[in-house]
Amino acid sequence: MSEAVVERKVLQELEEDIQRLVEIYELERKAAFCYQCGTCSGSCPVFMAEPEYNPRKMIMSLASGTWQSFINSEVAWLCAMCHTCLERCPQRIEVSEILTEVRNILARRGILPDIIAEKLRRVMERGMSAPYSKLIDKRRARYGLPPAPVFDAEAAKLVFDIFAVNHVLAAKKAREGGGSP
Repeated sequence: MSEAVVERKVLQELEEDIQRLVEIYELERKAAFCYQCGTCSGSCPVFMAEPEYNPRKMIMSLASGTWQSFINSEVAWLCAMCHTCLERCPQRIEVSEILTEVRNILARRGILPDIIAEKLRRVMERGMSAPYSKLIDKRRARYGLPPAPVFDAEAAKLVFDIFAVNHVLAAKKAREGGGSP
């Protein structure tokens, strides 16, 4: 199957998933009540550091069907999941929950930043996203903590299977031309 056909198929699946998300969260109706006050963006710590990340604009683009612009960048992955936008929205629009769902939809299609995929691979292989060092044991001992637990690969595999981490990484590999998911 050609890359263009695969991309068209993925885009069609994305459109269906995003539309379903918009319907589940009644986003068109809720967005109509949005004051455009900008409280979600104005109180967002990520927006303060990276103005391209604008929760209000992302929600409005989902509701209006113009979501491709932020989906095609890594901006959807910047959310810190602090839920400040959700807590402060006077209309109670579930901004952070919706954006989490968007990231889940993207991940299922293998659309995720390389750094996140690399961290997932490390966790699958070693049980932690950062390289292990003896300094970790020293710090744990200094704070009176027991040694770091030994990585249980079988238990981790079960968790990764439940949460479809293997599928996410396989889908990313397939999107990059490394085989089918």
